[in-house]
Amino acid sequence: MYNCTMTYKIGQSHLSLPLTHIISFFFPLFLLHISPSFSLSFSLSLSLSHSIFLSLSHYISLSLSHTIFLSHSICIISFFLSHTQYNFFLSISLTLYFSLSHSISNLIPVLV
Repeated sequence: MYNCTMTYKIGQSHLSLPLTHIISFFFPLFLLHISPSFSLSFSLSLSLSHSIFLSLSHYISLSLSHTIFLSHSICIISFFLSHTQYNFFLSISLTLYFSLSHSISNLIPVLV
């Protein structure tokens, strides 16, 4: 399993962030401009919850099935937190979003 990371030097220490952290935080905000069905609260809650999940999964080994299950759980939690109206386009967008973010993290080799 590969993880693409970006390393930043802060003082004397280095901070490595998987590239998917950055993608997962900004992608729902990008979807906000594509579909009017996305509300700002939903986009922000999805961004934050998925970023937290990716941070945890970076340090805790999870199988692919657990990763998918937790990702969809986060999606459902974000949906209820934001009180948005669920529709077909939203479900397709979120499925693609989670599939792409995890595929990218598994396919791209590590960058230091």
